[in-house]
Amino acid sequence: MKKSILNLFGNFSFKTGLFFLSLILALFSVSSISAQDSGRLGEIGDSGGATYGQVAYMTAVHTGLVRSSASYSEAVAALERNGMSLSGKDADSDVDLADLSYLCAKAAGIKGGLMYRLFPCPRYAFFELKSLGILPSSTDPNMKVDGSDVIALLNGCANYRAGEE
Repeated sequence: MKKSILNLFGNFSFKTGLFFLSLILALFSVSSISAQDSGRLGEIGDSGGATYGQVAYMTAVHTGLVRSSASYSEAVAALERNGMSLSGKDADSDVDLADLSYLCAKAAGIKGGLMYRLFPCPRYAFFELKSLGILPSSTDPNMKVDGSDVIALLNGCANYRAGEE
């Protein structure tokens, strides 16, 4: 059975409550993600797991690298041109939470701690987002993500970055 970020909590803590509050605000906030083509967002949200092309599309539109009419392949190419791509992945590859963490941290411009700065890779991006409280401590880096996870994490990173400035 696929686990989601939303059902990983057995008991609720203050951090968990804050996470849910930020998730709800992120889903209802007006951002560049909500301006994306609703058909494309519906397709991504309805899929069982997000592909790299779908995540690249949402990341590239969110950061303004491509228009909402771009294809998944165009979004992947835009991320590659801007040094934000995942090596060894094509548009149809599955994405896990570590991969998503890397793309979201790059998109939000999160500089990170020592290990992430020395070795900017999905593994250390995942641990960085956990240490910043953007991801709950009980999450698994190998967890497959869906469209709602992508939106929540992109907005969570953007909100963190906005609060940092």
